[in-house]
Amino acid sequence: MKFLIYFIYIMTKCSTILAFHLVAEALAQAGSEQRRLPENLIGPNKKLNFGSHFSHDQAGELWQVAQTIGRPIVIKTHTGPDPAIVRIIQNGQACYRDPRDIALSMLDHGKRARTEGKPAFAEIEPLEGAKAGIRNQCDSLTAWLRLPNVLPLHFEDIAFDMHTTAA
Repeated sequence: MKFLIYFIYIMTKCSTILAFHLVAEALAQAGSEQRRLPENLIGPNKKLNFGSHFSHDQAGELWQVAQTIGRPIVIKTHTGPDPAIVRIIQNGQACYRDPRDIALSMLDHGKRARTEGKPAFAEIEPLEGAKAGIRNQCDSLTAWLRLPNVLPLHFEDIAFDMHTTAA
């Protein structure tokens, strides 16, 4: 395989885990078993290679780690591409969903979080709260899609036509 770092940008409430595992499993079946990256690159207590923002030093270290591993690694993110990442990105995908569906999912998750006393999405209550987050996600999606070799994937395809999407 010619690429070593594969980024997946996934809009919030857009089948995050499924999209990540789809790529990770495809790479594993091609002989590139995924392993957890160093904590200073993805943070503590992360089961997946999930990155937020990467400094120039972290991007350089990520590149070195990828070279040492010698096979493709996949990293998921919910943030826009940092300048340091833009320099090293080789391939990727950007997963998106109808903003109306994202808003409903965020509101449902917020209601459930408040009921269960969990912090994630608990602040999303009126529709206006969801709209601000979606605007930011659309800006990040646009930034990823402007990069070369980033494949756009729609939520419906990931969730309901997995075999075609994987192919």
